[in-house]
Amino acid sequence: LTSDPDVPILTLIHPDTAVDLQELFLNEKILTVSGKSFRGLGKNAVRLMINADIERLIQGLASVEMKISIDRRNSI
Repeated sequence: LTSDPDVPILTLIHPDTAVDLQELFLNEKILTVSGKSFRGLGKNAVRLMINADIERLIQGLASVEMKISIDRRNSI
């Protein structure tokens, strides 16, 4: 078995284990696999396949980052 070099996979982890990172990405209509499915990871992690629509992914990542920043500021 091999990995396809045209479909890289990225693992993202939020430092707060209470954050459901998959849910944040789903709100942006970006499909991920929750870290709950993998040993050593939790719901604060996702695996993300990077496809050809990179602009949509960049916009979605920016939106998730913004939501995390706003939530962090509101919790202080």
